[in-house]
Amino acid sequence: MEALRWSGDMNFTVRQMEMDKINPPHYKSGEIEFIEYARSSMSKERFEGGLEFNVKKYMHRWSIKNGIEDLKKAEWYLKRLIKNSSKDEGDEIHKQT
Repeated sequence: MEALRWSGDMNFTVRQMEMDKINPPHYKSGEIEFIEYARSSMSKERFEGGLEFNVKKYMHRWSIKNGIEDLKKAEWYLKRLIKNSSKDEGDEIHKQT
């Protein structure tokens, strides 16, 4: 288990610590976050396929590996997939509700 490091921010919350497990700082260490680099360097189909793959991977293994943490990772990738798909569909999901 990796040790937590205090960032000097007194407002650092438990939720932020949980998010660090889902989208850790090393994914954001360059000029742009890795997920944005991946999106900009791939076709829409390949990028969305990668997001879908990760949703399925974490849903498949959650009960035998990391439990709730894997469900949260699946949720993170699913939200990215919805966000990415909604941009091109004129946000049809929200129009239907």
